[in-house]
Amino acid sequence: MSLFSRREFLKVSMAATCSLFVSKGLANDEELYGENQANFKKRNENKNVAFYHGVKSGDPLEDAVIIWTRVTPKKENIDNIPLFFEVAKDEKFNEVVNNGKIQAKRSDDYTVKIDVQNLEAYTKYFYRFRTQESKVENRAYSIVGKMQTLPEIYSDPEQVKMAVFSCANYPNGYFNAYKEASKIKDLDFTLHLGDYIYEYGQWKDDDFEKKIPDYGTKDSFKIGRNFPEDNNKECISLEDYRKRYALYSLDEGLISIHAHCPMIAVWDDHEICNDAYKNNAENHNKDEGEYDKRVEAALKAYFEWIPIRPVQDKRKVYRNFHFGQLMSLHILETRLHARDKSFDMIKLLNTDNITGIKSSDKNLLGYEQKEWLQYEMIKSNATWQVLGQQVLMGRMWIPIPISDILFNTGVVDIVGAVKEIVKGSYTGKFTRKSKRFLKGVLSVLRYLKYLKDKKESGRRLNLIERYKINKSCRPFNLDSWDGYHKERESLLEFVNDNNLNFVVLSGDSHNAWANNLTLDDKDKTPVGVEFATSSVTSSGIEAYFEALSEDELLELEELVQYLIDDLEYCNLKDRGFMEVSFTKDEAKCTYHFINNNKSPRFYTKQKDREKTIIHKVGNKELT
Repeated sequence: MSLFSRREFLKVSMAATCSLFVSKGLANDEELYGENQANFKKRNENKNVAFYHGVKSGDPLEDAVIIWTRVTPKKENIDNIPLFFEVAKDEKFNEVVNNGKIQAKRSDDYTVKIDVQNLEAYTKYFYRFRTQESKVENRAYSIVGKMQTLPEIYSDPEQVKMAVFSCANYPNGYFNAYKEASKIKDLDFTLHLGDYIYEYGQWKDDDFEKKIPDYGTKDSFKIGRNFPEDNNKECISLEDYRKRYALYSLDEGLISIHAHCPMIAVWDDHEICNDAYKNNAENHNKDEGEYDKRVEAALKAYFEWIPIRPVQDKRKVYRNFHFGQLMSLHILETRLHARDKSFDMIKLLNTDNITGIKSSDKNLLGYEQKEWLQYEMIKSNATWQVLGQQVLMGRMWIPIPISDILFNTGVVDIVGAVKEIVKGSYTGKFTRKSKRFLKGVLSVLRYLKYLKDKKESGRRLNLIERYKINKSCRPFNLDSWDGYHKERESLLEFVNDNNLNFVVLSGDSHNAWANNLTLDDKDKTPVGVEFATSSVTSSGIEAYFEALSEDELLELEELVQYLIDDLEYCNLKDRGFMEVSFTKDEAKCTYHFINNNKSPRFYTKQKDREKTIIHKVGNKELT
């Protein structure tokens, strides 16, 4: 992690958004030794406090890892709860290497974070917490967590392996993707690319009279994932966000993956509110107070509940991690630091004039972060330069001739039709108009496939056909890098000029993708690849096409993959995660999918939908 020197980091910690305890070794407290492992199994029975939310570790370095827990008092008006922690090389804690005392404070929502230092490089450790009662029978105990430090900067590890997650919406299902990933034994770490929580309430606009389901809540009562009464409104205050993290952190899948290995995390928008940018958000209204205060509350809760190192400027959370000479992982912040408001996609639906998108100077990273990233990639001697960031970077432009859609769907108001479809995705009820529109869109895509087949077979297209297949292309998500064309082009030109082995890992869209990253030049010069994960539970494109049959949805998947030039693979219907590994010869991404997130017990991996893509070092595109 190269943002600060160790001395600078300690200064930052003093003014951080959460309390951080730095532990450099053994505390020489005899009370910590000789604990019977069986005592830990009784950790929450008839005690004054409980470790309901498990343990977490994160932001690993060569010689340090953050460890975290949260203790829940069973009595009110307790300001501080004294805790012990210990770190060992073995699961039975016979070889303890670091320990100490710490206070869980009400002011930090009873969360604690410790920067465990002076550890050995590329070494596995175990850690745990307990309360400080003098009598063993009165103590509460946490579960045991596992963590691992990074390899030394000049070493050559054979492999680095991670599980990649994004977008976990509590009311839309159980976090079975986390649970499944925790079964992978040789994970070095997990990477969470944002939307760790969602801010929405139980009912749209917090209207408890109309009771229209809010995003992802339509089945929540049926599956036992409805929000509790004290946290069933949209999150705005610090208390709201804290309770939402506490609720999420009770999920057994989330507890399992955090206990399994360290997590490197960054937020996207829903940790604050939908489509957040530097000075406002789509889902923030004036009657909800000042936006900056909402951001401050959301980030305080984030730093309290996520095992991440504090930074001086809360919005500048970009940082990097070096895995010897094999891989450098650069984490970007694409929401709060510099992002300008994105284009309004709805306004573009009724027009074919989209020239302003490519000429816009809108920022996503901003000058400072982009300069930092370029410097860090050039400075690194690692084989692979990898970005961990939120939104799709690939050019997701698809032919959408508006006139054909109007003719084939029979609607005259595309904006109105789209709004009806969005409403249907919330409630599960689609109007006849919506169904007709969706089937019309599918018909247009079939026709466009015919035109592309005709073109690629060498047959001549007439003027109108050439326009439809070439000139009607438009991005379908302007909240992604497609809405920030110049900045993306500048970054990809830098990657090309420096001949980097460049891989981007993305989330946000709720569906799985694999893209070639190309320059917007005559030759569409390839410069790198992108692997984008599906969501843990959040519904994807399939929710908007729910009125289609299963076969039609699979056909849509094939059509989209064929019609988007830089797209090599997509899955538009399943929830899951990515397993990504790097060696000196290749990057390998396996897309795993879960067949059921409506129950925490009855689910399996979907082997028939699993997909593995191998990208060889030196190649600039997927082959």
